[in-house]
Amino acid sequence: MGGSDGFSRLTPLQNAALGVSAGTIEIFALQPMLYCKNATQQNLPLSINPKVLYRGVAMSATNMAIITGTQFPLTGEANYPDELAVAAAAVFSYQGLCALFY
Repeated sequence: MGGSDGFSRLTPLQNAALGVSAGTIEIFALQPMLYCKNATQQNLPLSINPKVLYRGVAMSATNMAIITGTQFPLTGEANYPDELAVAAAAVFSYQGLCALFY
């Protein structure tokens, strides 16, 4: 952890880009499973139609991209002890604001 791996040398902008990419890929990969779970819970028939499977994926991807795009650079900056409190406060403040609008 002491700065010897490649990820510790990423800039905050690179960390943000990596977070946005990871969050977007995650949503597109898991959306069909999320659809199946919700349809099963609501006793709806399952479909393999991509229009149905990926309904709402744009908003889910946007939400996850913003969250992970914020978390990755803050976690990268948290490697420095004096900035840990600032990073934690920023994450909790961001999550609190998101909770107000959800």
